[in-house]
Amino acid sequence: MNKTLTSQQLFSHVHRTWECYSQSPLNQVADNHYEATWAEDLDWFAAKVKAPNDCALLFGIDPVLGLLISGEMFDRPTTFIDQADVHDALGELTHIVARTITADLGINHSLQTPEAVTTQQRQHFLNAFNVESEMLAQSDHHYFYSALVSSKAAN
Repeated sequence: MNKTLTSQQLFSHVHRTWECYSQSPLNQVADNHYEATWAEDLDWFAAKVKAPNDCALLFGIDPVLGLLISGEMFDRPTTFIDQADVHDALGELTHIVARTITADLGINHSLQTPEAVTTQQRQHFLNAFNVESEMLAQSDHHYFYSALVSSKAAN
């Protein structure tokens, strides 16, 4: 990847989108702070950019926080939100942030539809990709992690 974002710039992209849908504040906790101990408890999503860039945006979000923002995005009480709604809302959130990031980086290639990522797929991303920038944030004491990654093969 020729150009990348700092963790603060990544947080800024996430924060702007977050504020459009949630009334709960999102606060940056740290950068360069991936830890497997809490990562297992998060729901993961990825939006990949098709070759030749071979990069992706990863989101890891606490399930409680995912439910809360889904309720706010759909303007419904969380008791009426199911797992499919959460996946739709978080997929859309991932897509919006990824679209703004790729535009900021001047990447003009197609963005694949964001998808939920399994533990095995997340490990693949962390093994096969370089973390270009990452940030850890919190909202209502729940974690939200994001990373911009690029293929090691492309570097």
